[in-house]
Amino acid sequence: MIFEFVATIDSSYLTTFNDPLAPVGSEIRGTFSYDAELAFTIGSSHYFSPGEAEISVATMEGFSLTMDNVVTNVAPSPGGDAFSVQSFVSEDPNGWNIALEILAPDWLNGSTALPESFPDAFDYGYIQVYFTDEADWVRSIEATIVSIKPAIEEIVAIAETGTVSLTHGETTISLQNTYDNPVVFAFVATENGPHPVNVRISDISGTDMTLRLQEPDNMDGEHFAETVHYMVVEEGAWVLADGTILEVGSMGSSLLSSDGFQSVSFGAEFDTGPVVLSQVQTSNGPDFVTTRQQGATEDGFAFTMQEEEATNDGRHREETIGWLAIEAGSGSADTFTWLAGSMNGVSHRNSSVTLGDGFDADSGVIAGISSFEGHNSAWARGNGLSGGAFNVSVEEDTSLDTETRHFAETIDYFAFSGEGTLDATAYGLF
Repeated sequence: MIFEFVATIDSSYLTTFNDPLAPVGSEIRGTFSYDAELAFTIGSSHYFSPGEAEISVATMEGFSLTMDNVVTNVAPSPGGDAFSVQSFVSEDPNGWNIALEILAPDWLNGSTALPESFPDAFDYGYIQVYFTDEADWVRSIEATIVSIKPAIEEIVAIAETGTVSLTHGETTISLQNTYDNPVVFAFVATENGPHPVNVRISDISGTDMTLRLQEPDNMDGEHFAETVHYMVVEEGAWVLADGTILEVGSMGSSLLSSDGFQSVSFGAEFDTGPVVLSQVQTSNGPDFVTTRQQGATEDGFAFTMQEEEATNDGRHREETIGWLAIEAGSGSADTFTWLAGSMNGVSHRNSSVTLGDGFDADSGVIAGISSFEGHNSAWARGNGLSGGAFNVSVEEDTSLDTETRHFAETIDYFAFSGEGTLDATAYGLF
């Protein structure tokens, strides 16, 4: 659980008395969290090791500090029920420390469990922030706690999905939501035109995006209309209503696979390697280009770009690469249902990926190659949805030779039931 507190500053010794970043009489606010099993007991004190929990403080004047919540203590007693969180086991003599302590009569009623609520008034309630500098001068803030309440997590619309018919001409799509840093993923789900093709993004704003079909440069550049599924997601780390974690990011790169891969580290903590999608977000270089990726673990993955095979040993202008990582599995929110997963053994021949109940011909899917078994330039191409399944293959170009056979790859995919929006809360404590 996450709690937020408000306290009034009683004394402030930072760099000078009554430092303007934390003046006496001003407010200091913060949060703390815990989610752990009992570690050990000493008398009536029950100590918990919160793991990844944190404690933070901030003033309106600009001072802020966030640290790990190392120890949580619950101690009910006849003289008053005590509770504390602190950022240390044995204090660092020259490091920052945060300690929050409260004492209230009959608050815990003898329970040694971590509290889910706090009283409106305390016999004793203080927050202390301090460190000792190299000259052994203590710099500190001490404040009386006014209130502690459960933090309210703001639910926001962070993603939307849709389906559009595209040709080689640019199509601008108005978005349902307004985004600060949108990242777009799009997938050609049909094979109406015989030439190899992928989706190219030429412009993204907070309210719309421009997409087109792009053939490799040795083709004529004109393409039949194809059905394209897309998803737009706000950059950041998020938690969906059912607890599913997803993270979306972007970074600049000019790297082609002939020169290697670029590593990405996740900020969110995944238990296992997530489903990962990636896509070029810009059209800075006019040449045909797509992304390849490999090696997804709970910590990160690696990506690169590929031009058509004939030019892939050259250079490409720097593009913005967007990526999405989501825990494998399924979920739903209101009438919106999704499934994130992987399919091994997909080659140049069509493979059928079963999605199951709730998915039909009107559903959407976004898929991408997540392995690097075949080094020729390649990307995922769909061939229709029916009967709760979608068809997908690995497509190559013919710019260097007419051979388009490809080693079996792993395909990562995100399927969704029709069009809709996704709500989530921000991942982590803040």
